[in-house]
Amino acid sequence: MNATPGCYWERQSGLGGSIGEIITNDFRSYAGRVIVDIAATDVGFEFDAECGTLSTFVGSNQMATTIPAGTHAVNQHIAPGTYVSMVASGCYWERTAGFSGSLADIITNDFVSTAGQQFVTILASDVGFTSDDDCGVWQRV
Repeated sequence: MNATPGCYWERQSGLGGSIGEIITNDFRSYAGRVIVDIAATDVGFEFDAECGTLSTFVGSNQMATTIPAGTHAVNQHIAPGTYVSMVASGCYWERTAGFSGSLADIITNDFVSTAGQQFVTILASDVGFTSDDDCGVWQRV
């Protein structure tokens, strides 16, 4: 999905509309790619118009060395390595071990409270990397 600000999605264990049936969810206040693993055991998946069009994940051999806001697959969309960006206060980024949306997928993350230069090293063993628009565009060094 290529989302615009306001994208909300949720994986569901039932279709009754109760909060207890939400397996995991996310709300994006920024534009960018969204990747979600929908498990075979999920009963439903709901997303709003701001999330864009749902499509099957397609990898690529063309790995970028710059990373805009959104979610990116390591070794598919982006190359592992050390990246730098001039970030704004409020920048949030995370390295992930999967795309289920669960907290267990987060390897490490940071909510940057002071604007300035920020470095992150993305390992080849990472599955994904996500950052918001306050992080700017990361450049591989």
